[in-house]
Amino acid sequence: MKMSKAWGGAIALSFVVALSWPPGRTLAADQRNDVPPYKINLTQAEALANIALAMVDKRGWLEGGLDDDGRFYGYWAYAVHGNGHYAEVAVNPWTGDVWDVWRCKKVKKPELQAAQKVLKEINFSAAESRLYNDLAKWRPLCLKDW
Repeated sequence: MKMSKAWGGAIALSFVVALSWPPGRTLAADQRNDVPPYKINLTQAEALANIALAMVDKRGWLEGGLDDDGRFYGYWAYAVHGNGHYAEVAVNPWTGDVWDVWRCKKVKKPELQAAQKVLKEINFSAAESRLYNDLAKWRPLCLKDW
C-alpha cells in the first residue's frame, strides 16, 4: 500500500482527525487472525510516524502501510532533494510505539509520548493494562535482523 502525505503544520491536525477512529474497531482485511485486534489504524500510525520523524525537507513525504507480516505499520521518509529514503520507522498497531528500524530503538520525543498517552487512554481500559504492557514489548524486524 502506498501512502503519501505532505509534512508541516498539518501533523497536529492529522493526529486530531486520526483520534476519531472508534476504539476496538479492527482493520478487517489488514488484520491478522492470530493477533489481538489492532488498536491503531493507518491514519493514526501515519500521524505518529510524522511526529516521530524530524523532516530534512518540509516538502518531504511518507510512504508505507502495514508491513508484510502484518505485525507493524512501516513508513519510509523521503526528501524532495535526495536519493531514496533517509529514514524508516515502524509503528506498533496496538500501542502506537514508534521504532527507528535502522537503529532498532523506540523513538522517544515528548510530543510523541503525549500522543501515545492519549491513544492508550482511548483504546485500553484499566483492565487491559497487562495486555498493553505485553504488546509494548513487541518490536519490528530491524536492520540488524536482515
